[in-house]
Amino acid sequence: MRISSSQWFRQSLGSMLDQQSAAARTQEQLASGKRLLKPSDDPVASARSLDLNRAIDRMDQYGRNSGQVANRLHLQESAMDSSIDVLQRVRELTVQANSGSQNDDTRGAIATEIEQLRGSLLQQVNGQDGNGHFLFGGFREDQAPYMTLGRHALPALQDASGNRVPGVLIADGSLAPAMLDVNGMPVQDTALNAADYTPVATGQRQITVGSSAQIADSDPALSIFQYGSGGSRRDILASVQAVADALRMPVTGTVPVPPGSQDAATLATTLSVTLTRLDADIGQLSDMRTGVGARLSQLDVQKDIQAESTLQLKDTLSGLQDVDYADAVAKLNQQLNGLQAAQQVFTKVQGMSLFDYLR
Repeated sequence: MRISSSQWFRQSLGSMLDQQSAAARTQEQLASGKRLLKPSDDPVASARSLDLNRAIDRMDQYGRNSGQVANRLHLQESAMDSSIDVLQRVRELTVQANSGSQNDDTRGAIATEIEQLRGSLLQQVNGQDGNGHFLFGGFREDQAPYMTLGRHALPALQDASGNRVPGVLIADGSLAPAMLDVNGMPVQDTALNAADYTPVATGQRQITVGSSAQIADSDPALSIFQYGSGGSRRDILASVQAVADALRMPVTGTVPVPPGSQDAATLATTLSVTLTRLDADIGQLSDMRTGVGARLSQLDVQKDIQAESTLQLKDTLSGLQDVDYADAVAKLNQQLNGLQAAQQVFTKVQGMSLFDYLR
């Protein structure tokens, strides 16, 4: 079999180009730090890498979800702390008012401060996060959970058309549309059908923070600032307002007691009951705050799990697609040496001719 010069030239040139391509690929691997430059380099490893990248993306999303939940829970916890402080101050003022040294004027001044504290409490209930979402809005986080009616702060109700009205607790413990009576007190508005209205601040969003873990990112106002069941259900903001209303009513020693007034014994009984209710209100908020703390602890556990899982996934992914620099450098040196030798041989053989051997 004869091999022509042109055939040998093509074979030699093709071989050198293949060696150049292999060396260039190794150089690209070293530059990028990746062993897999395209799926065909290792189809099995490439498919596995895609799965691992998707798993890492899920972990990253869980981390972002956890951060969002933690931020809202911290804000909620802070709002509850502030609310407890407000109720503690209301309790101190109630004790102060339940003294024989007080008169109508001093009790009126105490009532004014308590109403201001009720206003601060309303601000906590209608508090918002950095995105303008109401912390205690439940599923309807775009709407304030409470609204005002006269001097009263009441839960917001809404009908199917989106009309909002204040709601008042009725005898069975449910909420009904409210109106003010002749004394400025909230009572059920019988002109509206209570069945057409539902509370705004209900429900909890469950956020996925792990492969099998979900955590509520906040609590709705009606599970925090209202508690109890049936006829014993109470509203914390209404209780605070009731203290101020009782202190504003004049005390008289006249018998019978004139309308719009009260005797000292009635006031003392009212304030004693109020203190018991305030203690229960503070206990309610403390219990809810404890629940928030438990969820924050659960988030910390999930965060540790995610960090460990992500590290393991990235280690596995690195083993599949990252280049071994020591091996790649040795391989590149070998390829470059082979290419250099082939080039030298090609150059030397190319210049040879049969005329060199003729004598």
